[in-house]
Amino acid sequence: MAQFHLVKKHHAQIEEKVYYGKAYVAYDIWFSGSPLTDRELAEMAGHPRLTGLELRGTNVTDRGMGALAQFPGLVRLDISYTDVTVAGIQQLRSVPTLTSLTLDAKQLRELAGAPPDSLPQVQHLWLDDPRIDDAAISSLECWSGLDSVHVVQGAISDKGLERLG
Repeated sequence: MAQFHLVKKHHAQIEEKVYYGKAYVAYDIWFSGSPLTDRELAEMAGHPRLTGLELRGTNVTDRGMGALAQFPGLVRLDISYTDVTVAGIQQLRSVPTLTSLTLDAKQLRELAGAPPDSLPQVQHLWLDDPRIDDAAISSLECWSGLDSVHVVQGAISDKGLERLG
């Protein structure tokens, strides 16, 4: 836990998950809305038991996405409402364990021009933005590996839902 000094600094929440008794302990950290930076994110790299990061609304950018390859157990990531663009999202290919990703409408629209299967390991996509609409979800047609799409907030019509299949 020494690597998690930033949790206290940014008043983040940490959840400890115990699997198989005490044989395996994993952590999820919520930095939501804090001023966490790319440099600070890189300081946390390498922790094998960090499985989830919520970076929603932080100061993390495309530069910080490269550090995520150094999180060997990262499964869940929320980068909504950050300045992470398609260039940063494409870097997530280097995180093979990442299966759940949360994006906002701006990021989803930018991905519409990305190559198909740009993130083949992502199986669960969470969309948490009231601006998610039929136009925004049209980019999902190129995501062949998705098992589920969760729209937490949005204005998707019945016709838009039909397109998701």
